[in-house]
Amino acid sequence: MALVLAVLAVLVTADAVAATSVRPLSGYTVSSWSGEDGVTLGAVRAMAQDRDGYLWLGTSSGLFRFDGLHFVPVESLAGGSLPRLPVRALLFQSDGALWIGLGDGGGIHQLAAGQLRESSQPRALPGNINGFARDAAGTIWVAHDNGLLQRTGDRWTPVGAEQGMTADRVLHLHTSGETVVAATSSGLFLRTSTSGRFAHVDGGDEPLRSSLTDRDGNIWVTDSTRGYRQVGVDDRRAPSLAGRGSELLADHRGRLWLGTVGQGLWLIDRANDTLERVTLQAGLMSDGIWSLLEDREGNIWVGTHEGLNRLSRHIVTPLVDLGITSTISRGIAGVMWAASSEGVIRLSPGASPDTPTRKIFPIAGVRTLHADARGKVWVASRDGLSWLSSGRFTAIPSPSGQPFTRVVSITSDRRHAVWFADAARGLWRWTDEELRPYPLPPSSSVSRVRILHSDVEGTVWMAFEDGTLGAVSESGAFATYGRGAGLEHEAIRGFYDDTKTGLWVVGSNGLSHRVGNRFQTLERDQGLPARRVLGLTGDTDGGLWIAFPNGIGQLARSEIARTLADPSTRVHVRVVDTSHGLAGVPTTLDTHTAARADDGRLWFVTGRGLTIIEPRRALAKANSSGRVRVEAALVDGVRVSVGRREPLPAGASRLRIDYTALNLTSPDRLRFRYRLEGFETDWQDAGPRRQAFYTNLRPRDYRFRVQVSDTDGVWQESLAEWSFSVAPVFYQRPGFYLLCTLGLAAALATAWRLRLRQVRREFGLVLAERARLSRELHDTLLQNMVGVALKVDAVAQAPEQARAQLMGVRRDIEDSIAEARRTIRNMRAGVPVMTTGDLIVALEDAGARATSGSAARCRLVVRGTPYRCSPAVEGELLRIAQEALGNAVRHGQPTEVTIALSFERSVIALRITDNGRGFLETTVPSGHFGLVTMRERAEHLGGHFRLTTSQRGTEVEATIPATSLS
Repeated sequence: MALVLAVLAVLVTADAVAATSVRPLSGYTVSSWSGEDGVTLGAVRAMAQDRDGYLWLGTSSGLFRFDGLHFVPVESLAGGSLPRLPVRALLFQSDGALWIGLGDGGGIHQLAAGQLRESSQPRALPGNINGFARDAAGTIWVAHDNGLLQRTGDRWTPVGAEQGMTADRVLHLHTSGETVVAATSSGLFLRTSTSGRFAHVDGGDEPLRSSLTDRDGNIWVTDSTRGYRQVGVDDRRAPSLAGRGSELLADHRGRLWLGTVGQGLWLIDRANDTLERVTLQAGLMSDGIWSLLEDREGNIWVGTHEGLNRLSRHIVTPLVDLGITSTISRGIAGVMWAASSEGVIRLSPGASPDTPTRKIFPIAGVRTLHADARGKVWVASRDGLSWLSSGRFTAIPSPSGQPFTRVVSITSDRRHAVWFADAARGLWRWTDEELRPYPLPPSSSVSRVRILHSDVEGTVWMAFEDGTLGAVSESGAFATYGRGAGLEHEAIRGFYDDTKTGLWVVGSNGLSHRVGNRFQTLERDQGLPARRVLGLTGDTDGGLWIAFPNGIGQLARSEIARTLADPSTRVHVRVVDTSHGLAGVPTTLDTHTAARADDGRLWFVTGRGLTIIEPRRALAKANSSGRVRVEAALVDGVRVSVGRREPLPAGASRLRIDYTALNLTSPDRLRFRYRLEGFETDWQDAGPRRQAFYTNLRPRDYRFRVQVSDTDGVWQESLAEWSFSVAPVFYQRPGFYLLCTLGLAAALATAWRLRLRQVRREFGLVLAERARLSRELHDTLLQNMVGVALKVDAVAQAPEQARAQLMGVRRDIEDSIAEARRTIRNMRAGVPVMTTGDLIVALEDAGARATSGSAARCRLVVRGTPYRCSPAVEGELLRIAQEALGNAVRHGQPTEVTIALSFERSVIALRITDNGRGFLETTVPSGHFGLVTMRERAEHLGGHFRLTTSQRGTEVEATIPATSLS
């Protein structure tokens, strides 16, 4: 049985192949994604494009948004989350809301206004959601494992037999106007708005996996055996191929794409009855395909079992099956001629500009060729020089009989003379069926000729190996051009000229233009993509197309003229490279590598063959960039809204702004620049980076502006903007600054008052020190001098005792001097110190000294138990006693002075009496350790004086008869 099935499969495939030509897919570049860092797509089961241009992918790992570079999970874009189940169906409404169908009983969810919410009733949809469709009336239909559902109000209503529908598994849905088409496990059902019921229009042995309606109204279906077929057409006449179909797509050109399970992607061209395939070997992530989508840029997106693929249609036409190609030359009647390792190739316009008819004329070792204006093709090979005419090669005889085996370049002037340069035998010219050498002037310092070119004026130009140029005019005059003429090339690579702008030369140092007898050169520093230029030609619109080592670029001549006139400006080069379909990068295997055909298309020799460029189409596609937009902003890692203006949180330290431009074809070639007005004055060139970062912005209003350049480097006029403000924290508000100002003023005032108090205190201390000095002098030196004076008086009154008394006076003077020194030393130390360490002894000495030489005698009375106290207190008591004793003896003329010293529990009391009369009494705390300051006051009270002494709140008062004061 298995053998029979295998034979039948071979027979079916053989019949299909006989009816349909199968070939590899051409004209597209295949790109692949399986995810990126942290994201694994898995199987891509559904795709949809929103109105902004983002691609949304429903995968076995969840729902993602894709901008051509990065996959963003939906949970990072919206509030809420989806169950961790496969996403199998997607549909956008006109208002931008997205319907999401899950597998494994996950039901239906909706993403609207940035929020995810469940739309179906829990456990109401236990199977898989297989697809969505929306008809012209706006009704949403759902393909489900358990049948067909319809959106009625806020509920999903099953569509049953009363509407002509079975409960079979619905695998796919699509609408065409008001018609709903459902592909089920039991056939195809169709509903029109007029009938309002489903009708079973097609059955089959296998479940229908997908369906579509083409631009002609034909319905196509696919299943697990037939590959694809048209509904209602006799099977025997339908173009088909055996295969396990899974998904159908009709592109904007009306072509049919079929995704299969295990056989890759098919492109069916029904007009030419051809089929092209692309499989795993050609770059697909997998041969198992689940979903197909054509975006607005014309790319075909393929969701496979292993990831995502993009098929980008070439904007140029590569011809890669010609062998190693070295030269291209324009012939007559629209024919192009190429030199290849296969021989000489004739390329004629065919049924399609992308597929020229080709014919190969075998000849070994072709070095170069040239097609002249008469239709002859001059061919230089390793066997010599010949021309091709009417399909036959005719050898050119050499005058010496030796063939020209090293011809490097051929051209023909407007008089139909053919020029060629042989690396070994020099320059030759063919005219009137005669071949002659063309001698170069011996005065010209030239080397071997490398390239020949005849311009529109009839001048034959020759590039020599040393980088100089030679020119032979129609009159035969010869001229050379080198560095002195502004030609700064070590090697010349090509020529181009026209009647409007004259001669252009390319070489190792850029692009040079002839102006009179000099050349002006455009170099890399002025905007060229590379220093070396390999070839060039021009289009019919006045643009120059230049071959660089990394691609082919277009330059507007107006920009070239502007930059040559002002070298400080730069040109914008629109580059087409291998991502756009170039058959490899440009090469210089020969000297003629670029030409323009009669139909305006440009032909270039590239690494894998030839590349044909239709200039207007290539520029329109290559220069697209998409609309720039600000996507999101994150403040300290938290997403904030960019849809409206609102202040950022106070204290924000880190701001990240995400921006992009939707270009799904070549997003990596876009360049951005941005500026934050209010913070920056100049544009910041971000290159391809799509994020801007700022830290610690001051509180104020800002406006972020971003601009994108298209793929040729020209900045778009349109901008994307986002205005926002940064809220101040409390210490950045005006009230805080006012409070700080008031606080500073108060602090300054307080500091001033403290300083003023300090100055006053220091001044008071100076005055106190002066008062203390005066007291010390009064209490010590002055009192001692008084005692000395009294003794001198006694000496004067008793001469007979003079010697002994004078000796006593001398001792007193010496004691006074010592006392004065001690007083000065004590003043420096700040503490008065007694001469003896005992207050009782000191008072006895003071009394004896005060009454010495007088009639009075001094008596000391001690009450209580003596104890030591602060030296400062004892010193002050001693000084007070000395002052009181001196006054009593001098002014009271006493016969007896009594010093009463009382030691009580917490105080020491001192009383001095004069003949029993109270003269001084004071009490000081015994624990006082500071200096005891004393202030004396004398008051005249009738016939006597009252003396008052104050010591830190303790006041001593003495009354002295006025008659006793001298």
